[in-house]
Amino acid sequence: MISFIGAGSMGSAIIRGAVNNGYDAKQITATTKSRESSVQLSTELGINSFSLETDPNANVKAVAGAKMVVLGVKPYQILDSIDEILDSLQSGTIVVSVAAGITIEAMQERLPGKPVFRVMPNTPSMIGIGVSGVAAGKHCDQQHIKQVVDLMESVGEVIQCEESQIDALSTISGSGPAYVFYFIEQFEKLAIEYGFSPQQAAVMVRQTFLGASELVVQAGSSPEELRKRVTSPNGTTEKAIEVFENSDVHKIFSEATQSALKRARQIAGLEG
Repeated sequence: MISFIGAGSMGSAIIRGAVNNGYDAKQITATTKSRESSVQLSTELGINSFSLETDPNANVKAVAGAKMVVLGVKPYQILDSIDEILDSLQSGTIVVSVAAGITIEAMQERLPGKPVFRVMPNTPSMIGIGVSGVAAGKHCDQQHIKQVVDLMESVGEVIQCEESQIDALSTISGSGPAYVFYFIEQFEKLAIEYGFSPQQAAVMVRQTFLGASELVVQAGSSPEELRKRVTSPNGTTEKAIEVFENSDVHKIFSEATQSALKRARQIAGLEG
């Protein structure tokens, strides 16, 4: 049985992916804040859902008999949630955190001897095409890793990495969708400035990003090679690329991700 403590947007996305990929809904439990969301999860996906609004002991009840517990609460709630459910966990229960900032070591102190993981999914996981970083603690064996990887593959691709890489992964794939949304936002504004309606701008820009992303996945060529194919010598695209290059876009990207990485380490207490 798998139990989800905190089935918000990301937790419910993983649950939905698991059920859609053959996991037995009757072997999944979850807790939510409100009764309404609990009823919705149970009705939509057929899982056993408990509401903290109606039962303060919902988390404890949800983990009874669980072989894996996924902690989907806010980072500041992770350690308190572990303390709350600790006495109800079976020997050997896998504990997985999808929260940023809380280290495996901090969780392991409260879970001596248990297999502990940090997992960093991104928001496209909500539609089954996400990417998740998976870092295993010192008590995790290959069977534990397989179980967690199998679960996360139900919502997209999985990258196994060291915990020291999780924060860096978060700055690329975790925050990455927000960067893409920002670029889309800016291009749509430009299209409107050039006289297109908001509806036309949305179709033009979003389909361009979608098509280019799918092309780079399917073409079997590097992004650099595909870019060069579009960029005719002395053509219009080349002039635009020159502006990007002269503005040192690589440096801007580097500074942006370094800023995100610093903040992630501050949340973890690794930097001041």
